Amino acid sequence: MPFVIWLSADSYVRFSDMKIVAVVGLMLLIAGRCIPQAGTTETTTGVAPPTTSSASGWFTPHCDGAAFHLARVDGLSSDDILNLTLRQEQPLTWWVYRPEEAWTWLYAERCTPSGQCEEATRARIWLNKCAPDAKRVSGKYGVDFGERHLAGTFRVKYRKEKQLWTCE
Repeated sequence: MPFVIWLSADSYVRFSDMKIVAVVGLMLLIAGRCIPQAGTTETTTGVAPPTTSSASGWFTPHCDGAAFHLARVDGLSSDDILNLTLRQEQPLTWWVYRPEEAWTWLYAERCTPSGQCEEATRARIWLNKCAPDAKRVSGKYGVDFGERHLAGTFRVKYRKEKQLWTCE
C-alpha cells in the first residue's frame, strides 16, 4: 500500500509514484533548507526582479505570524530598516504553519536609526518554500509608501527575541 501525502482537499501524491528527485527535495525541506523556486518572473509574481543584491536582516516568529527586519533595501538609505509584520489567520504557530509561494498582505513600515517610522500604504510578501523550523527564510517583497514603490528579494536569518511570547 503506497504512502499518501495530502496537498489540499482535492489533490494528493502517492509516495510510490514520486521520482527520486522529489524524494530528495522532500528530504531537504524536512532538514530545514529553504529552496527558492526557479522560474518565478514578473509575469507570475507581479513584482519586477531587483536590480541589485537581496536585502538581508533577520526574522522573529510570533504566535500568530512573524516579524521581518530588512536592511540594505533598494530605494532606502543605507541606515533605514524595513519592518514587515505578518499576522496569520490560522490558529497555528509559525513553527507549524506559514504561508508560502503566494503573495500575502501584511503591515510594513520603514524606520530610521533615530526611531522615526513611516507606515506603508500597502505591502505584501512572498515566502519561498522551506520547512517551518528553517533558520533562514528567503522570498520577495513589494511595499508602497504613497507613490513610491519598493520591490526586491530578501534572505534573512532567525533571531530569537528578548521578549518571550506566550502562545495560547
